Amino acid sequence: MNLRSPSATVAAGRPAPVGRRVFDHLRLSSVDRLKSALGPTLGVEFWARYNTRLAALSFDPRSLADPFEVRWVDPTAVRYRPRYGCFDKLTTIGSIRGGVWDRTDRDVTDHPTVRGLTQRFGEGRAWEDTVYVAHNVAAIEAGAVRKGCSTAAEFLDVRCVYLDALFERIRDGGYETQEALDGAMVDHNRFETTRDRLLTNEVGVNVGRDGALLLNSGFHRFAIAGVLGLEEIPVQVVVRHRAWQRAREEVLRAGERPPPDPHAKSHPDLVDVATPAVVA
Repeated sequence: MNLRSPSATVAAGRPAPVGRRVFDHLRLSSVDRLKSALGPTLGVEFWARYNTRLAALSFDPRSLADPFEVRWVDPTAVRYRPRYGCFDKLTTIGSIRGGVWDRTDRDVTDHPTVRGLTQRFGEGRAWEDTVYVAHNVAAIEAGAVRKGCSTAAEFLDVRCVYLDALFERIRDGGYETQEALDGAMVDHNRFETTRDRLLTNEVGVNVGRDGALLLNSGFHRFAIAGVLGLEEIPVQVVVRHRAWQRAREEVLRAGERPPPDPHAKSHPDLVDVATPAVVA
């Protein structure tokens, strides 16, 4: 199985010129900015259909996953974040992307949300003593609105109280999918109450060229799952690397033959393309 990025090579197999890679990155960044501006108007269902139909021009349509399908994964298998920052879930869900965004050493535990919630729920610190509050209050004092809050007091009284309740619900009742919650435990001080956000409100991951799972969204629930030592959580795949999508095609076409990658049979993003004999 060739797991190199198609966009990183030329026909002769040599690395693509640096200028080409930079151009591709800037081009995609411009497209993403335009999509983000139009996203709220057109809606996530439009973009999911658009991204899937675009992918069908290059890949076997049978190998393309339902953009909103939920998969269950071990949180400890998600160790890193995308190289250039997270994708906008509302407009990129269901996308197939080449490039080097999956080549990363950005550890999820270094993210202020993951660190801060670990300090709060794992170490028992007061919210005021966490990096999570320090990070967000600094942004608020610089003029930003964070999680629907425009003052430090509001952030502590609304956002942090919500997170305490979220932690207690997961700790006492288990981790539920958004469908099972049916609108419960939504932070009504934010924007998740829209249909688009509720459709995509699971933890979001991206799949790199070699099948690595990269955390894209849902850092709060991901951090809580880590503190509680949960064995699996529901996620949605936001973006797949082109090389990984080729791997999905190979598994699909392999039928009941062993998949090309010896580790493929246990990968959560292959269960929808592999036959029962392959994933057993």
